[in-house]
Amino acid sequence: GDPRRRRFRTRMGGIGYDLLPEPSPTRALYEWPALTRFVAALTGEAELHTCADPLASCVISVLEPGGMHAWHYDQNDFVVSLLLQSAARGGEFEYAPNIRSEEDENYEGVRRMLDGDPGLRKTGAITPGCLALFRGRRSLHHVTEVEGTRPRLIALFSYDKKPGMMFRPEVHLRALGRTLAE
Repeated sequence: GDPRRRRFRTRMGGIGYDLLPEPSPTRALYEWPALTRFVAALTGEAELHTCADPLASCVISVLEPGGMHAWHYDQNDFVVSLLLQSAARGGEFEYAPNIRSEEDENYEGVRRMLDGDPGLRKTGAITPGCLALFRGRRSLHHVTEVEGTRPRLIALFSYDKKPGMMFRPEVHLRALGRTLAE
């Protein structure tokens, strides 16, 4: 019954920050200091920083038909997403807002949510062009399976309260299929 023992599938691709060309509009938006200040103001933080990670600071997640992103928590404090293209069907963002805290992992609540408790699971209504702010460190979330012929494309901009934030190698491998050493 422990929710940490459950297995979920992930099938996704990703375009890393290092592969986004310098004049890319997506990269320019992420690197724009005014956006970082705006995200800090929205979150009530005195200061936020773009991540220092050369691979995963800004990623375009690609979910082809049959693709999905398993239930997970984020490693960083804030993610801003920009949906570039929705899937023909599926590809819904589902989450359990603030289901855990610094003091309590709330495994019982996570179990109930994964078992389908409708009071704990929400669906994010995002459409192409929508810029969404999400605190994924405390909110369990995933993307449902993409159906049809059109892939789901979403840019993910990572921010943190501390400068120099880097993702773990397993995050690189899961999101991009490679690590810094490759």
